Amino acid sequence: MLHDRENSPAWQEWHQRAGETYHAKQGGLVIQDPNVRVQAMIDGQGVGLYDDLISAELNSGQLKWLSDISMPEYGYFLVYPANALNNPALRTFRDWIIEAAEMPY
Repeated sequence: MLHDRENSPAWQEWHQRAGETYHAKQGGLVIQDPNVRVQAMIDGQGVGLYDDLISAELNSGQLKWLSDISMPEYGYFLVYPANALNNPALRTFRDWIIEAAEMPY
């Protein structure tokens, strides 16, 4: 199992949803950079939890689903103060990032 950071609860939560017992191992493979983690999956170095960043790899067949268990509360979030959208540059950036995130890969 590939981890994004030390002590991440993600795999433990995945096991709970799968109805399986989680056995934490010391010294598991932690790869913080998501691009490197995706490459590690492609290279067969481990399995990772689904991330929208791997849509292209799933569509091309480089990676395959191992389970239908989803964890939608994990992901990426754009956070800003409520009045920040008064700034036209920030509003433009926000609109661009949302549009880019919705693009199919």
